[in-house]
Amino acid sequence: MYSSAGDGTFPAQSMKKRMPRTVRARRGVTLLVLAGATAGTLTASSVQPAMASPETSTSIPSGDWPTMEEHVGRDGQIPVIVTLRTATKVKAPHELSPERHRTQAKNVAWSRGQLDREMQGKKLRNHKAMYDIPLIAFHASAGDLAKLKRSKVVAAVVEDLDHELPDSKGTGDVGPPVTTTPGPLATSSNGASNHLGNWWDYYRIGVDKALSTGYRGTGQTVAIIDTGVDRYHSGITNVVNEACFATAQLGSTAGYCPNGSFTQLGLGAARPCLQMPSCGHGTHVAHTAAGTNGVAPGAKIIAVQVFRPGANGPTYWDSDLVWGMKHVYDNRGYYRIAAVNLSLGNGTRYSGYCDTMYSTAGDMGKLPAWISSLKSVGTATVIASGNQGFRGGVAWPACISTAVTVGNTTAVGTADHVYVSSSSGPQIDVLAPGTDICSAVPGNTYQCDWIGTSMAAPHVAGAYAVLRQLRPTASVDQVLTALQRSGTAVADGYGVTRTRIHVHNALYWI
Repeated sequence: MYSSAGDGTFPAQSMKKRMPRTVRARRGVTLLVLAGATAGTLTASSVQPAMASPETSTSIPSGDWPTMEEHVGRDGQIPVIVTLRTATKVKAPHELSPERHRTQAKNVAWSRGQLDREMQGKKLRNHKAMYDIPLIAFHASAGDLAKLKRSKVVAAVVEDLDHELPDSKGTGDVGPPVTTTPGPLATSSNGASNHLGNWWDYYRIGVDKALSTGYRGTGQTVAIIDTGVDRYHSGITNVVNEACFATAQLGSTAGYCPNGSFTQLGLGAARPCLQMPSCGHGTHVAHTAAGTNGVAPGAKIIAVQVFRPGANGPTYWDSDLVWGMKHVYDNRGYYRIAAVNLSLGNGTRYSGYCDTMYSTAGDMGKLPAWISSLKSVGTATVIASGNQGFRGGVAWPACISTAVTVGNTTAVGTADHVYVSSSSGPQIDVLAPGTDICSAVPGNTYQCDWIGTSMAAPHVAGAYAVLRQLRPTASVDQVLTALQRSGTAVADGYGVTRTRIHVHNALYWI
């Protein structure tokens, strides 16, 4: 069912065995067979373009060259994401007929082969490539960067940025919370502002009522891109697809996937990263979304691990996140993916939308394009707003306009409040419980005092699965509207009022 091609971007069932990259004619149809580059290697290609080769250009590919040259001079290497020129305009695969998709993949293969020739067949450190989108990522030396700058086949080069898992515990959600064995599902919260009681969120947003009417997210799938998921936890029995994209830090060619590489697909690929306790984050998030006591216990889980150890906790490269999003996108034909959950972000405040801060809408090398592509095929990208306590703004990537941005609420008695560390601004779409959340962690146990927007977001991802069970063809915006119209209005005290979701009530609005 799974294959671990070096480029790490094929759908789970799309490769039965590895084959050399070549073009074969069969029954009058030109077929492109791609096995992908071996990890760490950019292989030469003799594939010719279906159309004329990319036009020769003397312009310097876009990018902040002075900064990149400064960084490579300082560090000896620089992580880059490279967009290649192709003979035809690049489109997302769902926008293409099968024949045009093959043509695009053929043109991408030609451009990769051309760059390989310009690089003189050099093995590129920590190389990743997509077979049908003209993107590669690797750690470039000063010489590599100079060749990219001169290249006639390179359209753009951007620095591959590094991000930490958001600070959360007390004011966020990472750190060693007290291990708790949760009791039976309580009938209500105990009403305190701290340690609200096991599973208080379950009742606050009407999960119990939705389940009683048969709405469990059955037939739907939630993707969790995070620090990995413990598929052997007794509270998580529904992981159906796993992947890992965890590239090493500069200076190393090792990866942080379970197989020691930086790309892995298949059973065990999304095993939680090895820097505990922070690496329990993804398991906690996954259980909230679709665990046995989660919002959508009938949904399946796609688990994608993108983190590696950093000085202050797990970190990830932009490219690994993009490759993870591509993995989810490529599996859209095998699972009904209601939502992908991103409980991650950085510490910069954005008061408006930030789509063009990191890319243009058509730049497939950056996150906004993949959020838009997933949205166009019916999958919501649900993102935590951040735990920096911003008012009038949120963190990246929650500031992307096509995302569903979620803030964190707590409760005092019957009243809901935006939690003090929850970043809140005009980009917020909905609110959900994120304070003292009880959920699974690796080791077949539970922890019940995690706090953060990371804990709020998976409630919404799970809610998408529940509502899509009732209305499988509902769009991302239709589900969001139902959630916004059916919950409880909560003000942050600084001029932003949004709806704290109620899953059962939303069933009447979808």
